[in-house]
Amino acid sequence: MFKNRWTKNISIALISIIAILFALSSYATYFLNNRLPKIIAEKNDTPYNFTYKDLSFSFFNSSLSLKNVEVSPKDSLMIKDSIDATGKVEEIEIVGINFYKLIAKKEVSAYSINIEKPSVNYYLREKNDSIKKDTTQVKVGESFNVSNVNINNGEFNLFSKSGKKHLANVSNFSIDFDGVKFNERTVDKKIPFRYSDYEIKLDSMFFEIKDRQILRAKKVKFNNTSFELVDFTMKPLQMNGQNFVPNNSDVDLFDIETKLLNLTNMDWGFTTEDKLYFKTDLIRFKQPKICIIAAKSKNKTDKEPTKVTIKPEDADLINIKKLQIEDGKIRTLFADATTIKYAVNNVDLSIEGIKMNQLTRANDIPIDYKTFRVKLDSMYYRLNEMHTLTASSFDLTEKKLVLKNFKMKPLISKTQFNQNYTKSNTLLDIEAPLLTLNNNSWGLKNNQFYFHTNSIKLDEVNVKIIDQKNEKLIAKRVDVATKKFLIDFNLGVDTIQIKRSRFIASQKFDFSNVNLTVLGLVNDYGKKLHINNVILKNPKFTIFGQPRRVAQREGKAPQDFNDIIKVNNISLINGHLDVIPYQQKTPNLTLKQFQLAFKEINVDPKTIQQSIPFSYKSVLLKSAGIDFDMSKVYKLNTSELQFSDGNIVVNQLRLTPKMSRQVFTNQLKEQSDLYTISINQISGNGIQWGISPSKDFFLKANQFKLNQLYTNIYRSLLPPEDKKRKTFFSEKLRNMKFDLGVKQLQLVNSKLEYEEETAKSIGTGKLTFSSINATVKNINSGYKKKSLPNVIVDWRSEFMNGDLRANWVFNPMNTSDKFNINGGITNLPAKNLDPFVKPYLKVSVDGDFKKIQFNINGNNKIAKGDFGIDYDNLKVNVLRDDGTKKKLLSAIGNAAVKNDSRGKTKMEKIENVERKQDKSFFNFFLACILDGLKKALLII
Repeated sequence: MFKNRWTKNISIALISIIAILFALSSYATYFLNNRLPKIIAEKNDTPYNFTYKDLSFSFFNSSLSLKNVEVSPKDSLMIKDSIDATGKVEEIEIVGINFYKLIAKKEVSAYSINIEKPSVNYYLREKNDSIKKDTTQVKVGESFNVSNVNINNGEFNLFSKSGKKHLANVSNFSIDFDGVKFNERTVDKKIPFRYSDYEIKLDSMFFEIKDRQILRAKKVKFNNTSFELVDFTMKPLQMNGQNFVPNNSDVDLFDIETKLLNLTNMDWGFTTEDKLYFKTDLIRFKQPKICIIAAKSKNKTDKEPTKVTIKPEDADLINIKKLQIEDGKIRTLFADATTIKYAVNNVDLSIEGIKMNQLTRANDIPIDYKTFRVKLDSMYYRLNEMHTLTASSFDLTEKKLVLKNFKMKPLISKTQFNQNYTKSNTLLDIEAPLLTLNNNSWGLKNNQFYFHTNSIKLDEVNVKIIDQKNEKLIAKRVDVATKKFLIDFNLGVDTIQIKRSRFIASQKFDFSNVNLTVLGLVNDYGKKLHINNVILKNPKFTIFGQPRRVAQREGKAPQDFNDIIKVNNISLINGHLDVIPYQQKTPNLTLKQFQLAFKEINVDPKTIQQSIPFSYKSVLLKSAGIDFDMSKVYKLNTSELQFSDGNIVVNQLRLTPKMSRQVFTNQLKEQSDLYTISINQISGNGIQWGISPSKDFFLKANQFKLNQLYTNIYRSLLPPEDKKRKTFFSEKLRNMKFDLGVKQLQLVNSKLEYEEETAKSIGTGKLTFSSINATVKNINSGYKKKSLPNVIVDWRSEFMNGDLRANWVFNPMNTSDKFNINGGITNLPAKNLDPFVKPYLKVSVDGDFKKIQFNINGNNKIAKGDFGIDYDNLKVNVLRDDGTKKKLLSAIGNAAVKNDSRGKTKMEKIENVERKQDKSFFNFFLACILDGLKKALLII
C-alpha cells in the first residue's frame, strides 16, 4: 500500500515537472520566435540586417541554435570599421547561453558561439563613393557577452560592384577567437572587439589584384604569434597556357611561387599615432620562385626618386629578428616576356636584426640589420643589348663578398656591333675567376652613405675590348658622365689586389700578367679621392700600331669635372713593353725590364683641361734597355737607362744599319747617307717636357752630355743625286713645330767619320774627327718666337791626327742663315790628307802642315773668307784616275810651290764660293776649305 502511494507521488511530481518544463519551453519558444527578431532589431546598431529561418534551443544544454541565417547591409547607416557584405550561415549555435538574461534583459551571455558554414560575399564600392561615413561607435557589443567565437567551414568571396566579376575567394576557412569581449575594441589592430587569442585556418584562397595579378594559396594558418602559408602563388592574370604574354602595361608583373611562407612570434598593429608596426622573430620562405615581367619601357614614366625621412622614434616600427629565404630562384624578363634580363638560382638569404633606419638620400634601402648572408649558385644579368653578366657563385655577408667565375660576354658579333646602333660604344669580353672583399662595413654616417673594406682581391682578370666605335660620341658621353663625381659615396678600401690579369683591346693593346696593388684608397664624397700607393708588378704591355686612315677623335677635356684626385705614389716594377707596327707580327720597339714611379699625382678640374691631365712632383723611369727597329735600314739599342726628376742617363746607345753598304747603295733611288752611331753614355739634367696650356709640346733642358760618341757617315755618289734642297741647321731650328730649348750640349771624347765614294775614286774619301770635345750653347727652336740668342759651337778635336779648334756661330731667326766659322788645324801631317784630297783633287801630299787657319762668313747661298797655311817639306804628286803618278805635272807643280813656307803663314782669299742648294752645310764648308787649298797649293 505504502509502496504504491510513493510511486504515485513520484509519478505526479515528474508529470508536473515535465508539464512545467513543457510550459516553459512553449513560452520560451513563443517568446523567442516572437520577441527575438524584435530584440535583434532593437539592439542591432551595426550596418547589417540579421535574419534567420529556424530557431531551436535546449534548456538542458543551455544552447540556442539559429539556422539559415542571412546577413545583408543596411541602406543608410555606415558604422566605423564596417564593410559592405552579404552573407549566409547554415547554423549559429550559442552554447552556455543564459536564457534569463536573454529573456529578461535582452542580452546574450554565453560561453561560445559556433558558426557553421558561413558564406560571405563582399561587393566593391565605386571608387568615387560620395556616401559620408558615420563614425558612431557600435553599441551592440554592450548587450553581447560571449567568451569564444568559432567559425567552421566558411567561405569568403569578393565581387565587383555589379557582381559579375569574381575577384577573390577564401574556401573552407575556420576561425577560433578566445576571450572575446564585444563591448571593447582592439584599438591597436583596428578590430571592433577584443580577444585574448585566435587561430585562423583555410584550405585555399585566390585574390585578383587590379586586373593584373592573381594570388593563390592551398593552406593558410595564422594566430596571434605565427603565420603559415603553403603553396603560395602570384601569377599574371593573362597567361598563354603556361607561358607569359608580353607586358604592355606601365607596371611590372610578378610570377611568384613558394612552398612555404611562415612567420614566428609575430605581432602587428597601429600605434596611438595610427602608424603601422610589425614585429616577428622569423620570416621564412621555402623554395620561392620569383619571376618579374618588366613593364614596357616606353610606358614607364620617369619620376624623380622620392626622398624618405624616418624619425628616430619610428625606427623600431619594423622589427624582424630574422628573414630567411631557402633555395630560391629569382629572374626578371623584359616586356616581351621571353628575354631574360637577370636570373639567380639556389638563393639562400638570411638577414638578422632588421629595423627601419633614418633616410636622407634617395634610393637607399630603408632598413638596418645586425648580420646577413646572401648565397647563390648561379647568376645571369643582361646588361644591355650587347653584353651579359654571369657568375657561378655569389656569397655575401656583412663582412665578406666572394664572387666566382664572373664573366661579361658579348651578345652580338663584331659585325653586328659595327652595323647597328648600340647604346654603348665598346664591345667587351671580361672574365674574373675569383673576386673577394673582406671585413666590409657600410651604412649612413652624417646622412651620407659610406662603404669600407679591408681588401678587394681579384685573381686572373681578363678584359678584352673586342671593338670600339663612334669615338667622338664616346668623348661626349664622358663629358656628361664627369658632371658628377666619379664615386658617389664615401668609400674606404685598405687594399686592392688584382693578380695575373690581362686587358686586351683588339689590335690596339694587350696588357698581360698585370699584378696591381692599391693601398689606402679613401673617397670623401664631394671633396677628394685620395690613394696612398698604386703598385703594378711584372706587367707585359703590347701596343699595336693603327692604320693612318683611322680617325683620331679630338682631344676634348671635360668641362664639368668636379673631382680632386691625389695619389701619393704610383710604382710600376719590372715592366716590359712591346710596340708592334700595323699589320706586323713582331715588335719594332721593346722597353725591357723597366720601372716607372710618380710621386704626388694630382688630378683636378684645372689639370683635366690640359693635354696631360695630371700634375706630379717627381717621376722616375729606369729600364734595362731599349730595342728599336726604326726602319728597313736601322735598328737602335741601348743598355740601362734612367730618367729621374729632370735628369737622364742612357748607356750604350747603338744605331746600326741592318744591311751592308753595298746592299744599302744598291736599293737607293737617289743618294743618301748611311749612319753608324754609338754613344757610351748620354746624360742630361734640368729636363722639362710636356704640353703647354696652349696645347704645344715642349722639351727643355739645362744640359745634355754625349760621352764617347762615335759616328760614321757613309755616302756613295753612285746613285743619282738627290736634288732636293738641303736646309741649314739654323733653318731646321727655325721651322721646328714645337718648343725646344737646350742651354748646352756637350760632346766628350768622341769621334766622327765621314766617308764618300765615287765611281772613279780610289777607295773612299774619308774625313776623321777624333778626340772631340765640343760644346754647343743655346739650341733653341724658333717655334712661336721672334728672337733667339746665337747658337755657339766651340769645337776641339783631332782632325786626321792634327789638332782642330773651331768656333761656329749662327742665329736660327736669321732667314738668310748667316754664319761664321773660324778656327785652325795645327801639326797635321800632309800625308794624312790623302784619304780626303786623293778622291777630290786627284793629288797626294807629303810633308807637314804646321798650321791651317780659316775664317769663313756666309749664308745659305754664298760664302767668303780667309784661308792660311804654314807647312814644311811639302811635296804634291798629281795622280791619274787609276792612282798612278803624273810625273810631268807633278814636277811642274812642285817647281811652282816652295816646299816650305819658312815659318810664315801663306794667306789666301776664299771668294764667292757658291753653295749647291742640294748639298749640306758641311759640304758647303768643305768646298770653302778646298778652295783655299787649291789656291795655296796652286792646284788647277
